[in-house]
Amino acid sequence: MAALNKHQVRASTLPEVIIAMVVILIVFVIAIQIYNNVLHASPSLHEQLVRGLAENYMEKSITEKSYEQEDVMIDSLEFRREVLPFKGYQDVFIMKVNVFQSGKTMGSFQRVFGKKGNGDE
Repeated sequence: MAALNKHQVRASTLPEVIIAMVVILIVFVIAIQIYNNVLHASPSLHEQLVRGLAENYMEKSITEKSYEQEDVMIDSLEFRREVLPFKGYQDVFIMKVNVFQSGKTMGSFQRVFGKKGNGDE
């Protein structure tokens, strides 16, 4: 009868395999946490859209010298504008714009601007 196995192959023991699996699992969990932190830290596309529309709305209001309180619907978003005087300054104002969608607050933005005697910024 011929010899079946002349060369022995050294295999890993069970504790070595378990330790390797635990190390891989720990690295995987840390990678998932980092990915989730990065994902939640960046603003979503919808949040960027809301911010851009609010900035455009404020800029247009200042350019057109429209300073009264107003509610406007743009797409499915409701913009509520309010202009208040800045404390201690006669020609400086704060424009606050709150953005709502289906009754839920999507963002609140404000901008300080000045009006000269002729109404210009």
